[in-house]
Amino acid sequence: MKKKIMLLMMVLVLAVSVFAGCGSKESNAEQTLTGTFMDKKDFMFTVQDAEGTYYGFAFQVKPENYSDLNNGDYVTVTYTGKVSEVDPFDGEIISIEKLK
Repeated sequence: MKKKIMLLMMVLVLAVSVFAGCGSKESNAEQTLTGTFMDKKDFMFTVQDAEGTYYGFAFQVKPENYSDLNNGDYVTVTYTGKVSEVDPFDGEIISIEKLK
């Protein structure tokens, strides 16, 4: 009897954890980040915001006007997905606009 109760509890816990993961929503809405363009590489770049936090943006295809940007430029990055200072970028870069 105890084995059946433990098995039932384990199945319930597993089902709850599966359904809890389905409830998370990723934002596909466009967002922007304005800051200083840093660490330009062939596959990624970093933007430092006004508070001094660095955010990395990786890409497969170079964004339009990427070759015109230089380290130290003030830019606005428009993107979808989630950007974090510790986790890898998991979205898409829509545009990078160089500001004056």
